[in-house]
Amino acid sequence: MACSLFIASIIVFFFVSYTYGQQCEQTLNAARFNCYPEKNPTQEKCLARNCCWRSPNQRFNSSDFSDVNVPFCYYPSDFPNYEVISNEPTDFGQRIRIFKSQMTYMPHDILNLTVDFIYETEQRLRIRIYDSVFKRYEVPLKVPVVEKKADPTDYEIVVKSKPFSILVTRKSTGMILFDSSVSPLIFADQFIKISTRLSSPLLYGLGEHRQSLLINITENWQRLTFYTRDFPPLENINLYGVHPFHINLERTPDNQTKAHGQFLLNSNAMDVDLQPLPALTYTTIGGIIDLYILTGPTAHNVIEQYWDVIGKPTMPPFWSIGFHLCRWGYNNTGNLLAMIQRMHDAEFPYDVQWTDIDAMSSHLDFTYDNKNFNGLPDLVRGLQSDGKHYVNIIDPGISSSQPTGTYFPYDDGIKRGIFIKKLDSTDPILGQVWPGITAFPDFTNPDTVEWWTNIAATFHETIPFDGMWIDMNEPSSFIDGSINGCTTYYLDNPPFVPHVLGDSLNSKSLCPSAQQYLSSHYNLHNMYGYFEAQATNQALKTIRKQRPFVLSRSTFAGSGQFTAHWTGDNRATFNDMYFSIPAILNFNMFGITHVGADICGFGLDTTEELCTRWMQLGAFYPFMRNHNDIGQRDQDPASFSWEAQQIMKQALFMRYSLIPFWYTLHHQATMESRTILQPLFFEYLNDVNTYNVDEQFLLGRAILVSPNLISGSDKVHAYFPADIWYELSSGVKLLSIGQVIVLNAPISKLNVHVRGGFIIPMQIPGANLVLGRGNPFTLLVAQSQSGEASGNLFWDDGDSLDSVETQTYNYFEFTLTTPNTLTVNALITNYKESPMRLDLVKILGISKPITSVTVNGKAYSDYLYDFLDQIFLVFNLMTYLSLLISSTIVFLVCYSNAQQCEKNSTLARFDCYPEKDPSKEKCLARSCCWRLPIDIEKQTIDGVFVDVPFCYYPRDFPTYEVTSNEPTDFGQRIRILKSQRTYMPNDILDLTADIIYETEQRLRIRIYDSLQQRYEVPLKVPVVEKKADTTDYEVSISEKPFSILVTRKSTGAILLDTSVSPLIFADQFIKISTRLSTPLLYGFGEHQQPLLINVTSEWKRLTFYTRDFPTMQHVNLYGVHPFHINLEKTPSNPNNVHGQFFLNSNAMDIDLQPLPALTYTTIGGIIDLYILTGPTVQNVIEQYWDVIGKPMMPPFWSLGFHLCRWGYNKIENIIASLQRMKNAEFPLDVQWTDIDTMSSYLDFTYDDVNFHGFPQLVRALQAEGMHYVNIIDPGISSTETPGSYLPYDDGVKRGIFMKKFNSTELIKGKVWPGITAFPDFTNPDTVEWWTDIAAAYHDIIPFDGMWIDMNEPSSFVDGSIDGCTDNSLDNPPFVPHVHGDALSAKTLCPSAQHNLSSHYNLHSMYGYFEAQATNQALKTIRKKRPFVLSRSTFAGSGQFTAHWTGDNQATFDDMYFSIPAIINFNMFGITHVGADICGFLLDTTEELCTRWMQLGAFYPFMRNHNSLGERDQDPASFSWEAQQIMKQALLMRYSLIPFWYTLHHQAAMESRTIVQSLFAEYLDDENTFSIDQQFLVGRAILVSPNLLPESDVVHAYIPKDVWYEFPSGVQLNSVGQFVDLHAPITKLNVHVRGGFIIPMQIPGGNLVLGRGNPFTLLAAQSDSGTASGNLFWDDGDSIDSIETKTYNYMEFSLTNFNKLTINTLVSNYKESAMRLDLIKILGVNKFVTSVTVNGKIYSNYLYNIPDQILLIYALDLDMLTQSSQTIQWTTSTY
Repeated sequence: MACSLFIASIIVFFFVSYTYGQQCEQTLNAARFNCYPEKNPTQEKCLARNCCWRSPNQRFNSSDFSDVNVPFCYYPSDFPNYEVISNEPTDFGQRIRIFKSQMTYMPHDILNLTVDFIYETEQRLRIRIYDSVFKRYEVPLKVPVVEKKADPTDYEIVVKSKPFSILVTRKSTGMILFDSSVSPLIFADQFIKISTRLSSPLLYGLGEHRQSLLINITENWQRLTFYTRDFPPLENINLYGVHPFHINLERTPDNQTKAHGQFLLNSNAMDVDLQPLPALTYTTIGGIIDLYILTGPTAHNVIEQYWDVIGKPTMPPFWSIGFHLCRWGYNNTGNLLAMIQRMHDAEFPYDVQWTDIDAMSSHLDFTYDNKNFNGLPDLVRGLQSDGKHYVNIIDPGISSSQPTGTYFPYDDGIKRGIFIKKLDSTDPILGQVWPGITAFPDFTNPDTVEWWTNIAATFHETIPFDGMWIDMNEPSSFIDGSINGCTTYYLDNPPFVPHVLGDSLNSKSLCPSAQQYLSSHYNLHNMYGYFEAQATNQALKTIRKQRPFVLSRSTFAGSGQFTAHWTGDNRATFNDMYFSIPAILNFNMFGITHVGADICGFGLDTTEELCTRWMQLGAFYPFMRNHNDIGQRDQDPASFSWEAQQIMKQALFMRYSLIPFWYTLHHQATMESRTILQPLFFEYLNDVNTYNVDEQFLLGRAILVSPNLISGSDKVHAYFPADIWYELSSGVKLLSIGQVIVLNAPISKLNVHVRGGFIIPMQIPGANLVLGRGNPFTLLVAQSQSGEASGNLFWDDGDSLDSVETQTYNYFEFTLTTPNTLTVNALITNYKESPMRLDLVKILGISKPITSVTVNGKAYSDYLYDFLDQIFLVFNLMTYLSLLISSTIVFLVCYSNAQQCEKNSTLARFDCYPEKDPSKEKCLARSCCWRLPIDIEKQTIDGVFVDVPFCYYPRDFPTYEVTSNEPTDFGQRIRILKSQRTYMPNDILDLTADIIYETEQRLRIRIYDSLQQRYEVPLKVPVVEKKADTTDYEVSISEKPFSILVTRKSTGAILLDTSVSPLIFADQFIKISTRLSTPLLYGFGEHQQPLLINVTSEWKRLTFYTRDFPTMQHVNLYGVHPFHINLEKTPSNPNNVHGQFFLNSNAMDIDLQPLPALTYTTIGGIIDLYILTGPTVQNVIEQYWDVIGKPMMPPFWSLGFHLCRWGYNKIENIIASLQRMKNAEFPLDVQWTDIDTMSSYLDFTYDDVNFHGFPQLVRALQAEGMHYVNIIDPGISSTETPGSYLPYDDGVKRGIFMKKFNSTELIKGKVWPGITAFPDFTNPDTVEWWTDIAAAYHDIIPFDGMWIDMNEPSSFVDGSIDGCTDNSLDNPPFVPHVHGDALSAKTLCPSAQHNLSSHYNLHSMYGYFEAQATNQALKTIRKKRPFVLSRSTFAGSGQFTAHWTGDNQATFDDMYFSIPAIINFNMFGITHVGADICGFLLDTTEELCTRWMQLGAFYPFMRNHNSLGERDQDPASFSWEAQQIMKQALLMRYSLIPFWYTLHHQAAMESRTIVQSLFAEYLDDENTFSIDQQFLVGRAILVSPNLLPESDVVHAYIPKDVWYEFPSGVQLNSVGQFVDLHAPITKLNVHVRGGFIIPMQIPGGNLVLGRGNPFTLLAAQSDSGTASGNLFWDDGDSIDSIETKTYNYMEFSLTNFNKLTINTLVSNYKESAMRLDLIKILGVNKFVTSVTVNGKIYSNYLYNIPDQILLIYALDLDMLTQSSQTIQWTTSTY
């Protein structure tokens, strides 16, 4: 990503950073932005705008490049633009004020603007730019109002202050989503212009225009104008609708493609200009800039995100999916009846008859011609009695010239005042349409809706129409403006007119100055059709009390909520037929999914060939209507030859047989935001061959339609993506690798193919949809390559308004799974009025003969198998809805009792008696198996069995079965039931399993009690309500017994497989097992253990329950982090990893066994399991932290060296330690004190006798730039004299302490001060109390941070001073293997009560909530970035606290164990972590402490701390020689502080670990898997410490890469192998990885004193002569520096072996100098002959020939003065 951003910055710099003298230099043609887009530009006009006038650059060999639209007049780089004057964080994101001091060429330039960045969702950003002073018109579209900023997001925003510009990039790839820096922003009253760079020149959308699907501007300029206009569809003109939405493809270097979208919410006339840079410019003449960025990353995702803004499509009435017939020119009832009769005689299915304006009386709305169409009302009722429906046409123009009192619609409209009015007048504005002079209803007026409903209802009593066709609603008029012309007002004469047809806004429409209820027609013109459709939809609901059908010609974004659409007045040509496909695909994207084109053509006479082909194609339009113009030939299907009729009829039967599929697709569009028709690239986004395919399309995801669009042709060149396909009609299989296939396509054939993996519900057609509703159903099953398929069916009465809301419908899911089982799951069956009988199942792709069939467990004989075509038919089913088939035999999974304890592999045994002292009697009492392990020799380790269970579950142990499986918005909900209780009390028989498809890479599985709410972990995790569309994982559910299998789609690797052992879910015993991908795991803390958990040949148990105990192996320790990473090794592919996080805070065991498998056993809560698919370690970490929260950004000073001990005993000893540290010139930043500083160990006190003057000492330290941290234990003394100890007295008063079970009495333990109460940090009142008492103490001693210890919580007595209860919380039926064998051991009774729940549930989260409260308290008290150090942690604690690994010992072994612990805690999201350097317990030695100080210099958190009674171990207490070595380590750390601080920023913002294992970077190198005596800092520094006493060699692994010794810079020659590194006591082996640039700084006495010191860059070249790095720098203390962007951010890049570039991307922090003094480049293998700095010769450099190091020194380069600076060197050629 950094590299991508660097490239982007270079490109932007190249185009926009010219000096004034260069403002008009010859830029690339593609980078010119048009300053004079009007017609007839001249040099004089251009220069008058202070723009540049130059002819395009001449290009050589560019005959294919269309330069015709290259502007001669373009903006100079110093064109007046806005600058940021303020930038404030808000609840919704941020608000920026921008100002420009100079007016530009458009009148009423607005100088003062506000920019709102609204982080609406993770994938949706809204940018609003508007006048800061005056309220302007905004589009009256109901869009989501988001008041709370989304966190996290897929997008990153960078705002440049001067000139103002916005850069939005995709976090994961750095790809540009929006970049306005390419051209100046102009915001005048009637001219708004903003440009953006595009990710690629490949776009889709931007309608309504007649164009190909793909807008490819690789070598083309294109202008699209948006202003609704009545004109037959032609290229390059504005048409009926306005949809300023597009999808832009992003191609990444690894040939992966993502998609994002933009939607400009603006209803004024506008141009959108596209140019090959690639870039896009929006130019609109009103409103505001209201832009949505939709990050996808799939096309489906973009559509979902867009429809979430504009609204989902309407669910059409069932009958409207049938075939519709219409024409303008029936002329009389006789012709209409004749056409109906010939359609009937020819036995064509059709559903809806229409009439056009010729059926009206004098073209008057809501009338019919009683002379020529005499009997029309009866004809309509006759059609309806036969199951057909009728739709009439209504134009918006209401005749104003009828005699008063004779035309009610106009008279009543005048009375109600609902017509659009002239400017500043009460008179209607009058145009001219079909009936003559007309007024136009103002549908933005609520009174108009009532009027419209009333007049429609009155006409409905005469002719009971079923739907309304609203035409001419752009609005269209036959004259320009009005019968009186337009005004001279500025709205009628804007200074700029977009390139509309007719060159005027009033061309064949109303005057822009006309007044509507909501605003002027100038603003609302494009929404006229939208509001009419909305009113008509509501009117039909009121009149018919059924689902409305509306067809509108003019549309706007969101119209799909109310109306269907057709593509307007096309012509009877093959070209028009082709253009219907991209149009319909686009409208599906625009959210108007019920869309079609006039089949056979509206204008011109059609031909039989064309109409036949078009009827075939139209059978796959969502809205299928044949319609033509007055004066043209008849073109209803029955008007053609018998041969043509049969072909058309076949197409119609194909459509009607698929009606259940069509109807289900409409339901999915309405409920799940799925397009109905879609381009191939939607499904095959990485297949570049699909990008420009618009002569084929997909129906849903399952059916590929490849029509013949060429006259006289009998072949179709069709592209088939790599997949398995079956011909729809024949079922013959076609397997494609992604290729063009020439299909036979005679006039009789439409090529339609079904995609493998899908099940299509079908039905035997009837004469119309009403008559056919009760006909039998068919399932067409198209197998995938793996033998699977799925589909669904939605079915209701087809007309009710509320069938979905009331669940009066049926919903089925169909699945074909191996081994050969087709299942029909009826999830909802509430609609009973129509029979639903399955008659036939047709399964495609059965490659072996069928030997038997069972239906619902019974043998079934009515089946056929076609061996040649591999098609299997099961027929005459009628009442059967569930099939079981087998390609060879019926295979029933059934085990007899005799086999339940068969001699299965020892490795596959799952422990049925994990408690101590199992016996055969105890085991058999649980109905489990008791057997000695088998294969003794093979299953032992060193001849000894390790934890192999004798007692294990039989295969028929009672477990759950699936009773229902329903799709949900988030994925699926499964009810599981078991009929027999098992051995644990309160076994829960009825469970629900939610499978939540949270993201592409994250799956959440929640299993919980279906009937009663249980405790759930009060951790704030993402709540995902919408299923991820594409995922890396596949989920399979086994029904009997219930189990879940999750696999990686790409490799099939197991991510979860619960089938290995029965699920048990009792009230206090929950057990679930899973197979592992490999026996190699990482994580599972907090335990003292090696990094790699390898269960290849051992069983292992880890217990999770926070406990105060010195660190040792096989004991549950201070924290709980039930997260792990599992390695997946694939023979031919790169290794992958995945993760699991078990979100449960109850006491638990995790058992690992060599199968390999894992078992979670917990004693409360629910099963809440996250699967994180990676596939890299970094990916898994990102996915995990997205759930638990990212680490806090620590204060800058906390990165320094910290010094503490328990046992200073008096102030003089602290002063002595400080003085000797100062005398020895050790850098030191933070002094700590332990409990010996307290008065009687009381929190928030100090010992004024032994530590007299301590407050003054702290303030003196702070005056010298140092900081102070004090210790606080949670136990608050309860035995002090009342009134003498405020923390307790006030706490009792506020009721914030934990209480005994079912009591108001406090539960009391015993800690350092004696009898103590324990604050309940889950109580909000406790946070306030904690803040108040801490603030009061801060007034005395101004501590800078708080150390919260003993917060497991620890107590010196078990349970309480009164013991515990005898209830089940204190005495659960099963106790995990906790240290002390009881949950109350050295802690509180589990039955103790918190505000949120019992201590039984919350014990392991005590430290989490205390850290959260302490973090908040410090923010409140200090108003600065908090520093908290907590011993006890839980998942997510890293958001609030740092951590140390607890009470270790002064041994080399403990020093080693600190490394895997710190690596693990980095994975756990607690990146500011360290261990007590030199050891806490036992006396250290000089050798050990020296080695440990070297190692500790590379801990993220570096503190030397030891215990009471041990020797001094501050560095200055050792020999002079040891001091020098330790000092060298400290200086090494301090020199790297800029690097460390940047790593912390990356952790907080980008989810990067700070310290990581080698395997995280070298996943395919097996040698790295077990390495935990070395580690990486970031990705760039390899640390290989000496961890052995009296050793001077380190046996280290050096991965295959380029490495340089640090700090010498010498390159290592031996890589990809283990090497013995020289490691005397004086040396710590540190190496820098090639390809990275490390920012460094000359150290000071502490970090505050050293902040202004010069910087250094260490550039370690890769083999290819490249390197990169970055630097984040702020004041180090502010809480909101990131949110307010008060920081500096630089990116460094070394390219081409000889050029180093510093890009300063953000430079808002000015309080600290940032001067670069030295650059050290490693790996320069040629002699350096010259150096330039920013283009100027520079002489201060040295080249070290033997070590190949280039030093450029004495630079004194201010890194903040320029956005980009370059240091370059030349080398000799020999």
